[in-house]
Amino acid sequence: AEGDLDVEIKEASEDEIGELANVFEVMRSSFRDLVKRQADSIEALSTPLIPLHNDVVVMPVVGSLDLERVQKIRETLVEGLHETGAKFAIIDLTAVRDLDANAASGIIRSAQAARLLGARVILTGLQTRLVSTLVDRDLDFEGLESERSLESGIERAMTLLRLENS
Repeated sequence: AEGDLDVEIKEASEDEIGELANVFEVMRSSFRDLVKRQADSIEALSTPLIPLHNDVVVMPVVGSLDLERVQKIRETLVEGLHETGAKFAIIDLTAVRDLDANAASGIIRSAQAARLLGARVILTGLQTRLVSTLVDRDLDFEGLESERSLESGIERAMTLLRLENS
């Protein structure tokens, strides 16, 4: 009744109450599974890795970031780069409203993880308050590139890709 879907409904009797309890248990279990599938879908949508080209992927980040979400961003980015072999990863922070110190460190560590896989990372859409948070953390930005907008980040990646391939 309080919304805890992990509490099992146990009734040993074989009368109408027992039957009703069994039906409620099946319904609770089905509902819990549905909620889990929806949560998994929402999580996947919150950290998409979009291939733009064989060698360029983009991860648009939207909303606020906590440590759990930053971890999911890193996992998705690293797994996606490993699978695709992309040479460029663009992490777009245009729609990130706020970035606390731990999330800022996590984003930079995600970019560094991508670099370990051989991808060049371009951060795009950095707002002034995000830049301040990143700089205040005294993080290592070596090898990271940034562009004002997602559009200019994509343009830069494609230009660098053409130069590499020529």
